[in-house]
Amino acid sequence: MKLKILLAPSIIILAVVLLIWVVYPAYTNGTDGVYEKYQALEKQKEMTTNLLARLDNVKKLGSALDNDVDAKNTIFNYIPQNKEDEKVIENLNFLAMKNSLAVLNISLSEPASDLALAPAPVDATAPQTGAVPVKKVTPKKLLANFSVFGTYENMRVLLDNLNKMKRFNKISLLEMKSTRKEDQSLSDNLQMNITLEFDYLLNNYVLSDEDINNDVFAGGAFDQKIVDEIVKSKNVDVNNVLPGEIGTNNPFLLQ
Repeated sequence: MKLKILLAPSIIILAVVLLIWVVYPAYTNGTDGVYEKYQALEKQKEMTTNLLARLDNVKKLGSALDNDVDAKNTIFNYIPQNKEDEKVIENLNFLAMKNSLAVLNISLSEPASDLALAPAPVDATAPQTGAVPVKKVTPKKLLANFSVFGTYENMRVLLDNLNKMKRFNKISLLEMKSTRKEDQSLSDNLQMNITLEFDYLLNNYVLSDEDINNDVFAGGAFDQKIVDEIVKSKNVDVNNVLPGEIGTNNPFLLQ
């Protein structure tokens, strides 16, 4: 009887010791206990669910873009996948002639920064070591130096036309200067020198792991506001635009 009375507290003490020193550390020890592993597993499940949902959104976005031909053409015309040198030259020449301006020069080049950062060719036969670097989605630039000769009114319309081109461009340099006639008197005509930057995206990039968290993939539909804004503001068909009344052909010519 005494043994039973003494054994009961001993069992309780042993259970408490096992609970404190064995069971609880196995359940949670701050790093790799059962609780921590369960939390990590739940987190992995949540990440997997989120990833699958976003991958499904990627498919929906791709299908939506393929089905909406007009939106697709608008986007790829705005920022094409290659330089399209000839098209740039044709467009600039067309806009100048349409506005009765003489083209003095059209030359294309790439910024020195883009040439310096161009990736070296990969030797497929060489052994690959380390992780493959991720290519970032950054647009490349094509510079167009464009010089025309003519009246100020027509140059003003040309600038408006350039701003409404369906392809993205930015004027990084604009210079107008007076010209002289053969007798050295000032002419009504001007010379305008422009440097335009055209963006394009090469189709050889790889998304990084972090890109899956981009808000673009949060839903399965495109925000059409961007396409609508391009359609509204970028329109080459401006044949009926007339120069405004400014009072003089050459604002740099003193009256």
